[in-house]
Amino acid sequence: MKTLSQNQKRRAKLKKRRLCVTLTLLLIVAAISICLFTPFFNVKTVEVKGNSDISAEQIIKTAAIPDGINIFRVNTGKVKKALLNIPEIDSIRVRRLIPSKIRLEVTETKPVMSFSYLSGYVITNEAGRVMATVDTIDDTNLLNITGLEIKKAEICKKVSVQDTDKFDIILNTISALNRAGILQEIRSGHFDDMQNVHFYLHDGTKIIFGKITDLDYKLSVLTKVLVQVNRTEGAYIDLTTPERTYYGVIEPEPEEPEEGEEAEPGTEQAEGEQAESDDSEAQSDDSADSAEDAQDDGNEEKGEA
Repeated sequence: MKTLSQNQKRRAKLKKRRLCVTLTLLLIVAAISICLFTPFFNVKTVEVKGNSDISAEQIIKTAAIPDGINIFRVNTGKVKKALLNIPEIDSIRVRRLIPSKIRLEVTETKPVMSFSYLSGYVITNEAGRVMATVDTIDDTNLLNITGLEIKKAEICKKVSVQDTDKFDIILNTISALNRAGILQEIRSGHFDDMQNVHFYLHDGTKIIFGKITDLDYKLSVLTKVLVQVNRTEGAYIDLTTPERTYYGVIEPEPEEPEEGEEAEPGTEQAEGEQAESDDSEAQSDDSADSAEDAQDDGNEEKGEA
C-alpha cells in the first residue's frame, strides 16, 4: 500500500479547500443573480411610517423610488439624502422588507424658534436646524429669541452664528424648558445680556433667570410657583436667586391728560401723595433696598413666592 508524503497530503487539502471556496462563490453569485434579476423581488409597495405633518404621498414622491425596481437595487443613501431636504423631516430610515416592500420610517421635527436675520427672520427647530426664512412671523406659537447674531442660514442645516458659546447656552436652555414642560407657554426669550436672561410667557408674565446657572433647580422652582400666582401682563417672577424667588406686578403708569384737558378730580392729590411717600421712603435707611427696586421697576407690587 502506497502512503502519501506530507507534501502530497498538504496539496490535497489545499486543493479540496480551493474547491469548497469556488463552489461557495458560485452559489453566492447564483443567489445574487436570482435576487437582482428575478421579478419576485421587484418593489411593489412603498410604505411610510412615523409621519403626521407630512403626507405619505409627498414623502413617496420625494423618495423617487422607481416603479418595479428590484428591491436590492434601491439606493438607500440617495433616498435618505432626498428626504432630508424636506425641512420637517429630522431623520429617516429606509428598510427593505423581503420580498417586495420598501418601508420609509420618518422622524419629524417642528419649528420652535425664530431669530432676526437680515431683513426678516429665520425659523429653526429645537436643535437650531433651519426650517424656513421669512419676512414676517405669522405663527404666534414660535419662541422669538433676541441677542444672537446669525451669520448664515441654509434650509435643513444648522444655523451659523457669530457666538457659538451663547448659541449652545440658548439650545441647552430651550431643551431644559422643553423637559420641564413649559416651552409651549413662552413667547420670547432675551439673551442680549447674559447676566440678565429673561423670558415672557404668552400671558405676559416675565420670568427673570439672571444668569443661566442652576437651571434645572430654577425650573423646578418655577413650575411650582406658576400654579400659585396670578399670571397676567405686567406680572413677573424673579428667579435670580431661586432660594428667594419673588413675584410681583408692575402697575401700568397712568395716562397723562392731553394738552388742554383737565385732570380728573383727585388726580393731582393722588400724585402728590405718591411723591410724598417716595420722599419719606428715601429718608428711611430701612427702606433703601425698596427704593432701588422702585427705581428699576417703577410702581410695582413685590412679594416673596
